[in-house]
Amino acid sequence: MGRIMSMTGFATRTMAGGGSSYTCTVRSVNGRFLDLSFRLPEGFRHLEGQLREAVRRRLSRGKVDITITEEASVGGELTLNEELLRKLGGAARRISEAVGGASVDATALLAWPGMVVQPAGLGEGIVALLDSALEGLQEARAEEGARLRDFLLERLQVIERGLDQVREMLDSLTQGERDRLLQRLEALGAEAEPGRLEQEVALLAQRSDVREEHDRLRAHIASARGILEAGGVCGKRLDFLMQEFNREANTTASKSTSIELTRIAIEFKVAIEQMREQVQNLE
Repeated sequence: MGRIMSMTGFATRTMAGGGSSYTCTVRSVNGRFLDLSFRLPEGFRHLEGQLREAVRRRLSRGKVDITITEEASVGGELTLNEELLRKLGGAARRISEAVGGASVDATALLAWPGMVVQPAGLGEGIVALLDSALEGLQEARAEEGARLRDFLLERLQVIERGLDQVREMLDSLTQGERDRLLQRLEALGAEAEPGRLEQEVALLAQRSDVREEHDRLRAHIASARGILEAGGVCGKRLDFLMQEFNREANTTASKSTSIELTRIAIEFKVAIEQMREQVQNLE
């Protein structure tokens, strides 16, 4: 059985390298497709393609925010791009001469793209850091997915218990239609012909018969349990199945001529809506 994954989760991982500390934070929420958003230090912009591939290898759906931050250690040494520094320094001197002695901000030079040379292998370390954070995210999503699976199975049991009640009522519904028709005729002071009475009862019973809806709802329960048992990526299949559940519950409610059957149909709709809301969070 594959794990059922929620699209909601959070994880963070930290590593040290090149005189700095790097923290990767990954957050995900539900989404129809895989929607990725990156916030990276300027020196790691060139890694975004590799980082996207790392996410796609693990996730298939959800809105995912990835943030990588860098905190320089006090005792860490920075390796500068000397050639770039000379070019910017020369440009700064020319600007200073042209505008009458304007000062050069060293901090601004350090922030210039490519000024700080990353240690060899740091890029691979950042990709590995994200992969570790994604592993933690998957664990969090799996835990939430297991809770959602248990919730959905409980709601299916609620519907199944209601169907057990409906099954016990099926044979009595026809008799109820006959009794109500006789009561209306008696109130009008009319006497029904036996053959005509049975014909009217049969028509009313046919219009209010919910056997097909009962059978289809049971089939949908079996399908939903099968999907949950198989696990894996199943959110879209369950979302479609919830539409079918809702259609049968609505038809049952519209056919109902019994207060008790109407109550059960409403319970169906409440349970189905609860399931539909949670299914939206499944990958």
